[in-house]
Parts: sequence; C-alpha cells; structure tokens
Amino acid sequence: MSKRSDALYIRDIKEAVGNLADNVKENYPHIAWQDIKDFRNLLAHEYFRVDLEIGWNIIQSDLPSLSETIEMIDKKTTYDS
Repeated sequence: MSKRSDALYIRDIKEAVGNLADNVKENYPHIAWQDIKDFRNLLAHEYFRVDLEIGWNIIQSDLPSLSETIEMIDKKTTYDS
C-alpha cells in the first residue's frame, strides 16, 4: 500500500469503529478501541507529532489483524435500522 492509501485505510477503520455500538465494543475488551480512534485523530490533526517509524510499524504489524477482527465483528453484529 502507498502512504496515501494507508491513511485512507486508517480513516476507514476509525469510521468502522465509530459505527460499532458500545455493547459490541464491550464484548471485545481486548481491543484498544480508544487508542484506535486516538491514533487516527493524531494522524489526521497532529501529524507533525507522529514518529514516522512507530506509525509505519503500527500500519504494517497491527492494522491487518485489526481490520480482519473488525470485519469479523461486523459480520457477527446485527444493527438496528
């Protein structure tokens, strides 16, 4: 992935996390939900404070499994319309 697509990927994951109901998040306490939102906000609003090596390591090592987990949760979850 390019750095631009990585940034969009992080934005999309944050949006997906934001759309999860609180009770869904409570069922998966091992996931650092607030950290996910905070990291996205840091990248979007305070990018000059981001250590690029740490950010790249997060993107490469944590994001793929997080994405899979969120997709799995989304498939298991029913939403009220």
